[in-house]
Amino acid sequence: MESHRIRISSGKLYLPALVILAGVLALLVFISLSTYHNLNRDRAQAIGFLHRQGEAVLNTVQSCIRISAGRDGFDPDIIGQILKETASGDAVEYMGVLDSRGRFLIHTDEDRIDTLWKPEKRGDAMDRFSLMERTHQSTALYEMARPLSVFRDGQDGLNGQDGRAEMLIVLGLRMAPFEAARRDDFHHAMIMVAIVGLLGAGNLFFIFVIIRYYVVQRRLKQSEEKARRAERLAAVGVLAAGVAHEVRNPLSSIRGFAKFLHHRLQDRPGEQEYAGIMVREIDRINRVVTDLLTFSRVRRFQPVPADVQNLVDHVQQLLAADAQNKSVSVEVSVAPETSPALLDEDGMTHALLNLMLNALQSTDPGGNIRVEAALTPDGKTLSISVTDDGPGISLENREKIFDPFFTDRPGGTGLGLAIVHKIIEDHRGEIKVQSPPEGQDRGCRFILLIPHAAPDAAAATETS
Repeated sequence: MESHRIRISSGKLYLPALVILAGVLALLVFISLSTYHNLNRDRAQAIGFLHRQGEAVLNTVQSCIRISAGRDGFDPDIIGQILKETASGDAVEYMGVLDSRGRFLIHTDEDRIDTLWKPEKRGDAMDRFSLMERTHQSTALYEMARPLSVFRDGQDGLNGQDGRAEMLIVLGLRMAPFEAARRDDFHHAMIMVAIVGLLGAGNLFFIFVIIRYYVVQRRLKQSEEKARRAERLAAVGVLAAGVAHEVRNPLSSIRGFAKFLHHRLQDRPGEQEYAGIMVREIDRINRVVTDLLTFSRVRRFQPVPADVQNLVDHVQQLLAADAQNKSVSVEVSVAPETSPALLDEDGMTHALLNLMLNALQSTDPGGNIRVEAALTPDGKTLSISVTDDGPGISLENREKIFDPFFTDRPGGTGLGLAIVHKIIEDHRGEIKVQSPPEGQDRGCRFILLIPHAAPDAAAATETS
């Protein structure tokens, strides 16, 4: 009772394990989407902040240039000095003034004077801002450009040019703090993903342990059932052997006297019929005793390379007269690749004979029995099936048919299928029952599944 309760409670482990796995997957998706959203949002916020900071710097620089400019214009050296002072802070990487052709007239880096400015992204016109994010000398920068409008109408501009000429002032802001923050956010996200991944892996391992637990439990249950069955069969065998030996000798004597009476009472038909009934019933008891002895006898399993076709044909010949008397056809189909097979020929002959006798007794006159032998698709198992088109086996009896002394047929001993099961177990095989068989409305099919090994390999294994 305790083990049954444990199996029931352990079966409920599947549901929380699957719920945890679904939760971990959902959390992983949520963290991934949240991280992607946060990184994009932080990027947009950082660019917005840098843009506002750049506008403030440009406005301040233009105001300083206006203040420093006199009535007659301004000195480029003064503008250069203003730009250098502004770029001396931590936030500004450089500043410069461009002419209409995009050439630097003034730059905080003197090496870049007279060089061209080639931004990756420009506005549609020179009077618009040009915003970009690029890497210059392995430094992430945010560049801004706007018209340099510091002169009043009628004033001359730089080097005597009109102040309304299309000149731009360019500002490059450092993005190192922003990049460091993005890296920290990314590393944090990766740590979270790793944690969730470990949780998922642990949950998968948990599910694997549960599956393995159930596999072991199922195998243990099968082993327990086999052990209990073996104990029952051993007890029945000991009892059957003792009873059979004690019954067979006096039974032979009684049958002899019954036959003698049947012969002597020829002139008295009524009494002779009673004597005939005695003989038939004694014969039935004798069959039960014979089956008991067969069931209880410890046979040595002796596998030899056998021709499956010859074995099946031999059993068919043994039943040919009975099948003909009942007008039942027997069809045989044996694949050539099944032979040779390592089988205990006497045992398999007995098993097939019992199955075909059962099929013959279950089949109505004019019916059909089919015997098939072939290898399974993987080539490792020999499959022998016996199919009839009789009434079949009821669902409630299907699990009892291999128990000793269970039978639903009048006059049956209930030992035939038990003997078949024992023989197949000796072959380390398995027996299956389909009632009705696949593709049929009625009938029954017994399938014997026996490991198929090359005779040489099996012989070498047995020798070792």
